[in-house]
Amino acid sequence: GLCLFSNRIHLFIPPKKEKSQINLISDALYNIKYDYTETNHARCINYLSMRYRKRSLIIMLSDFVDIDTSEDMIESVISSARRNSFLFIGLRDPFIEARARQFPQSTPEAYHKAVAIELLTDRKNVLEKMRRNGVHVLDCEPDQLTAPMINKYLELTKLGVL
Repeated sequence: GLCLFSNRIHLFIPPKKEKSQINLISDALYNIKYDYTETNHARCINYLSMRYRKRSLIIMLSDFVDIDTSEDMIESVISSARRNSFLFIGLRDPFIEARARQFPQSTPEAYHKAVAIELLTDRKNVLEKMRRNGVHVLDCEPDQLTAPMINKYLELTKLGVL
């Protein structure tokens, strides 16, 4: 299945074991319309919890900026991981990573580097907190997503956590 959301649920495709399902999901992902509202992870998780009472695998792809704006997301994901197998896929921002690696040539560039390093440290701490609380975590750049996600799914299947 698939649930697309931001501050509200935009689209929900219930899980089914049919060959046509992959096409429905592919079409939905291809046609995503981005909005720039703050994401409400708790709303999505609650939406799924109300529809599926049995233990399920939830895979959430999301990006996040820092600990302060992510606290609700962290708590919702950890809470859901107590009832479900939860794979959180954090989408890295290559721009922030490049800023953190740069050698600053000016005071503003030094400031940008310091902010980027702080954001990456916060990100690492958020993902580690999730791991410590039973969430399976994958952290990768959006263009490097497919193979690691499939491998992680196969790993979880082999471990019997699904």
